[in-house]
Amino acid sequence: MWTLLLPKISARVWLSVALDQSAYTAGDLVRGRVTLSVSEDIVGDELVVRVRGQERISWVEEVEVHSKKGGSRTKHKPCSRTNEFLLDRLRLFAFPRAFRKGEQYEFAFVYQTHASLPGVFSLGTHAHSVGRVRDLCASISYSVRATLDQGHYLFDCWNAHARCDLVLHGLPKTGAPFRASAFAGTYDATSQSVRLLSLLSQGQCEVAVSLDKPAYASGATAHVQYHVKNASRVDIRALSVTLYHDVYLRLGKHARDPISTRVASFAFAGVSSESEASASEDIALVHARDGVPLAPATTGSLIRSGYRVHVHCDIPWSPDVALDLPILITSPAAAAAIATAAPVPTTAVEAIPVAVPVPMPVATAVPVGAPSFAFPDVHAERDAAVASAIHY
Repeated sequence: MWTLLLPKISARVWLSVALDQSAYTAGDLVRGRVTLSVSEDIVGDELVVRVRGQERISWVEEVEVHSKKGGSRTKHKPCSRTNEFLLDRLRLFAFPRAFRKGEQYEFAFVYQTHASLPGVFSLGTHAHSVGRVRDLCASISYSVRATLDQGHYLFDCWNAHARCDLVLHGLPKTGAPFRASAFAGTYDATSQSVRLLSLLSQGQCEVAVSLDKPAYASGATAHVQYHVKNASRVDIRALSVTLYHDVYLRLGKHARDPISTRVASFAFAGVSSESEASASEDIALVHARDGVPLAPATTGSLIRSGYRVHVHCDIPWSPDVALDLPILITSPAAAAAIATAAPVPTTAVEAIPVAVPVPMPVATAVPVGAPSFAFPDVHAERDAAVASAIHY
């Protein structure tokens, strides 16, 4: 009986949801439409669009299980953590409404995203293990789901549903633990005593590294320049410049060490004692294996993703000298806004707070014979929202 009844009810309605852009930046207006087609006369009680944002981490943890006889064995325990930080409802209509057989209807809606929302993120399961934790999988995702309620309160599966993914890139703050240089880029420097066998001082070694821009669009090219002043009596054997991708996951009560992936690496000749050396390198912000642009940095409650340039000086018989400079990789719209915004003085990277955006539903029903739905230009609205968030 149920197998015959379910197809008959679900086949009466076809529902779809579409957005006007393939990707957005936090603070943008999201404009979309819900299309409804019916094969016979129906009555809809309510049409709702739900915007959902969620963080999810899953992993397998190796746990030692001890038996009463004194033995032990390793047990693989599946674990997961979920944080649903966004769930908004937009009611396109909330009263009984008749729909005629063979007709098609379109309902437009507008949704205002908040500038503090984190960007989308995805971490696959291959080759990601930390200690006794393996098969790590993490994601930050958004979805837009439309539901036409036909009065089946006990059997929601009989109502019509449609879903699409919302690609939202975060809008990071410009503050970072590095200084802005005169040419509107970023730089940092360090000085360390060179000690033979960690005991006998041989002089000082100074390292400085700079980037030509405060932020980069994913897929762009970063120009990195370093300067090393070796004022010690020991030669620097070799230098290297490496771009790392760091992912921090909060699996339990305490944060664990980051999962660091080497994106690109460059080797340079060493520096003799009592001498200086400078060099520069262009780093393409793409994956070396397939050329896909690097994912923009993002910060959530459970997941944080970022990038850094690591300069390493290999000194024999002495602790090495190293310097890390954060590099901000974001969406093209956010990178352009940061490049033109005034610098905001700050001393530390602040976690992006998660806030619930204020929905702005607008709904209109359009019969099939009406002109096609056109999405308005929202670039001016987006640029204003991005600029406002930069000065937040």
